[in-house]
Amino acid sequence: MGVVERTGVADAPPATVWQTNFVGMDWEKWDPDITGTEDVEGDMIEGATLVLVMKNGKKIKTILSDVKENVSFTFSMAGKSCKGGFSGTFDLMPEGESQTTVVYKFGLTGCLACLIRKKSVIEGTEGGLANVIKNAEDSEGTTETVS
Repeated sequence: MGVVERTGVADAPPATVWQTNFVGMDWEKWDPDITGTEDVEGDMIEGATLVLVMKNGKKIKTILSDVKENVSFTFSMAGKSCKGGFSGTFDLMPEGESQTTVVYKFGLTGCLACLIRKKSVIEGTEGGLANVIKNAEDSEGTTETVS
């Protein structure tokens, strides 16, 4: 399985996208596949670690790299596993003063890529991106509501 890449536009500046979704490491508010985080060491900085608590109860230690505040970061499975691993990247690109293009890439390696259905990875990536955009827009008060 290759890397799944999805792009969307948030009606919010990059700093708002970053603050509302990533700072504090409460990733369950945007990632539909996790229920919480544990053992957070550091925040959105190079080398910070956290344990993702998955919906199925599994816990996965994760490390941050290539962290550029309000711009981009990568998260990946910490350590080596004979089953493979995962890697995700967010890139935030300003569009004028009040919008951000958000690019989310996520992929699996090794046996994990064979064990987890591609459809699940696509749905998780798309759901995560949609939540990141909605959280930022809610914070800015720019989310449109339909009545």
